[in-house]
Amino acid sequence: MTVQTFMTSPPLSLRPDDSVGAAAQQLIENRFVNLPVADRDGIYLGVFGVFDLLALVLPKAALDESAGLDLGFLKDDVNTVQDQLEEARFFRIGDHLKKTAPVLHPESGTLEAVLELYRARNTLAVVEKNGRKLVGMVSYWDALRALMRQR
Repeated sequence: MTVQTFMTSPPLSLRPDDSVGAAAQQLIENRFVNLPVADRDGIYLGVFGVFDLLALVLPKAALDESAGLDLGFLKDDVNTVQDQLEEARFFRIGDHLKKTAPVLHPESGTLEAVLELYRARNTLAVVEKNGRKLVGMVSYWDALRALMRQR
């Protein structure tokens, strides 16, 4: 079985000029962890997701896990965080997407997909090998459904 047999196609996707606010709305409404970002020609550029959104309200130093920063000294006020998120609503997705996220290809095998899903702990874009055109998305739920049917 290949990824093409159980991927979601066509996938819901974002454009690099979409706002963080519009992306957040899509993520919340669809209960997605992330969404692929593609240009007008459908060429895959990266992903933007919930964790990228949360990173926009954290101090940059806190994102460096090796620093071991304790945020206890910061004002922990929900209004402050909401204000930061409100400000981020107008940022462009293209400036905050993850370009290094792993991808799968339609002809990728099931075990390869399961391994990549396990490693990424996230949904993965499915792109054509040669043209990098976005053709689908695969979630761990898609993979589990496909595997459970194979019994």
